[in-house]
Amino acid sequence: QFRVGRVNSGSNTVVDYLIARQIDTNSPYNLEIDLNGNELMVHLNGELQVFPKTFSETAHYAGFARAHNIGINEDSGYAYVVGSELASGGLWILDLSNPTVPVLAGAYNGDGYTHDIQVVNYIGPDPDYAGREIAVGSNENTITLLDVTDKSAVSMIARKNYPNVQYVHQGSFTEDQRFFISNDELDEREISGIHHTRTHFWNVMDLDNPI
Repeated sequence: QFRVGRVNSGSNTVVDYLIARQIDTNSPYNLEIDLNGNELMVHLNGELQVFPKTFSETAHYAGFARAHNIGINEDSGYAYVVGSELASGGLWILDLSNPTVPVLAGAYNGDGYTHDIQVVNYIGPDPDYAGREIAVGSNENTITLLDVTDKSAVSMIARKNYPNVQYVHQGSFTEDQRFFISNDELDEREISGIHHTRTHFWNVMDLDNPI
């Protein structure tokens, strides 16, 4: 069921492809979510270096039945499973101190379904959150900023949308954490007169008030 490979497009371009899986890394392991409905699997990192490859599990976490995505903060050692049947599709937080034995550390359902997430140890310009662990969820109709430092008491910092929002799909901080860049998956299909997908640049120098 797991297919990874390479395709020659015919123009001397080689494309790596990954079908129906979401993988994030927590060196020396890779954590894999089956987008079609399986659970969390752990693989040794080196297994991804050979194509094509049939994988064997190093470990298995069966705490949920399905999920859409997973984000890992390697600096803190926590994984954030999103889009599962748990916590209203919000955050299902796993402690990866021992990556082969993930342990539930917390959950958050305060803003419903999260499609994609990035979690960082905050080093940006907002002094109110210096040294905190901050997550930004792409939550279909908003970007949602969370303080996830205390896994048992996750708190919302802010949530924002924009005119003609269709589907907030994914996003990422810039390296200096002054800005957050997000994309809308459906705007060019659903909004009359828009023929190209839009990329949104958020000023997040004040995390409480993204602009």
